[in-house]
Amino acid sequence: MYFSVISVKPLDGYKLLIKFENEEERIFDVSPYFDIGKFAELKDMSLFNSVTVKFDSIVF
Repeated sequence: MYFSVISVKPLDGYKLLIKFENEEERIFDVSPYFDIGKFAELKDMSLFNSVTVKFDSIVF
């Protein structure tokens, strides 16, 4: 089952606090993905902190 993302908040250490429509909250660590394609751009803290939700997904 797919649950839509309803909110996201950047945390210290390149982590995201993600809240889903079923009220579940999870912390996602982005840093292990910095060596994969476009994820490297997220090392820029101003870009990382611009995270938001659009169309049920996380965007930067």
